[in-house]
Amino acid sequence: MFSAGSEHTARQSAQCVNKIRQSLNNSPKTLLGGPILTFGIPDEIKSDFNLISNDLDLIIDEIENNVIPVGSHAELGRLNL
Repeated sequence: MFSAGSEHTARQSAQCVNKIRQSLNNSPKTLLGGPILTFGIPDEIKSDFNLISNDLDLIIDEIENNVIPVGSHAELGRLNL
């Protein structure tokens, strides 16, 4: 779970996610939230995370049910990102 307040921080988080995925056979689900969602996120960053949302209920539900498909951006449509 990553939180970013700027595009620069979101890019650094995406780099971390990619390094984690390269080093692990079974990569964990990755989530991005934070103030960056109000500014908009470039598409190349969106594709690095499984879920992008500030909705904690949605995040908890997705984690508990383990139903986050890779590349899912369910929340993005609702936020118009």
